[in-house]
Amino acid sequence: MDLAIYQLEGMVPSRSQRPSDTATLARGIGEANETNSSIVVWGGGTRIGVGNAPARYDIAIDLRDLSGIVEHSPADLVCTVRGGTTVAALAAELARAGQRWPVDVADPERATIGGTIASAAPSPSRLRHQHVRDWVIGCTAVLGDGTVARAGGRVVKNVTGYDLARLYSGTFGTLAVLAEVSLKLSAIDEAVRAFRVDESAYEDLRHLPLDSLVLTTGHTRGLYVRVAGLAAAVERVSRELARYHATEIASVAWDQTVHPSTDAADLTRASVPPWRERGSIAQTVARRLGHAAQRATYHAGAEGALRPEGSARTGPSSRLALER
Repeated sequence: MDLAIYQLEGMVPSRSQRPSDTATLARGIGEANETNSSIVVWGGGTRIGVGNAPARYDIAIDLRDLSGIVEHSPADLVCTVRGGTTVAALAAELARAGQRWPVDVADPERATIGGTIASAAPSPSRLRHQHVRDWVIGCTAVLGDGTVARAGGRVVKNVTGYDLARLYSGTFGTLAVLAEVSLKLSAIDEAVRAFRVDESAYEDLRHLPLDSLVLTTGHTRGLYVRVAGLAAAVERVSRELARYHATEIASVAWDQTVHPSTDAADLTRASVPPWRERGSIAQTVARRLGHAAQRATYHAGAEGALRPEGSARTGPSSRLALER
């Protein structure tokens, strides 16, 4: 196998592993621990470059063979999937039952469920559905010494023990590797519409029940919103958006606009407080991170203070995504 495909920040591992079950994954991590080898866990690789580079890199553990749906209970709106399952594969399976996992990420054909949770991947729908960890109810994880640990459960009404499944979200695999996760689901929206609206309406939109809101600059400059839910409710909100000179756009155009490319060499992420994105990008982010505001893409609904993630690099293709 060409180990160059697992290159990270100029480092290439000496070997790789592709476990297809939890026992094999645990054994590989345990052996690495005994030999003091450094591991980097791979899913689809869409967010592998976020955060600081590892000091050492001996083994790449590729989880893409650890995939598939373990259990799906449509009546309970829950399912259990293996960590290497792609977001697109899960969406296709759940759609047969009229359900979905309401986490909207870039490159769903590559992004894995485990990687999406472990990296707390940003989603424009967080404005409505909150953080990815809020849709995780349990997990089977492998700790750094190869121990298999279980947290939470497979039902929503579970209050036993510490909520470690939520703790693992955003730790980028530094505490544990997610082998299986149990997820809460929701029904597929009856109607979904996306619009480009007048930028001057930014502050006025907070009273509307929007699914997503994205403000971009550069060649795609504009304020974009998405409305989803019952058809009657979507129609009502759409009529209100007409006051702000809303122009409806296709779903393909929405995806291309709101998701910065995960393969971009120059991509910096940060988080900002809710409804303060516009001021932050102009007054703080561009100044501190060195990005020109003309090349920025970020989502509304951020939580927490400004927190740069990764290195800030500038160039003709530089883009900025604000996470929350």
